[in-house]
Amino acid sequence: MNQCNAPSLVVIIHVTKNILFFIQMIVPILLIIWGSISFIKMVKNPEEKKRFKKSV
Repeated sequence: MNQCNAPSLVVIIHVTKNILFFIQMIVPILLIIWGSISFIKMVKNPEEKKRFKKSV
């Protein structure tokens, strides 16, 4: 039997593809939301320096 035609391999590849698609859709949305919330907090209270520390 050829390994490329194995039904179990096809199922694993399909599930992996679906998981990666889900991650590619959800993670950018969560990062945009997180960045927006952080930006709003900084605009509301610009004197708070502990949220954004200098790297130097």
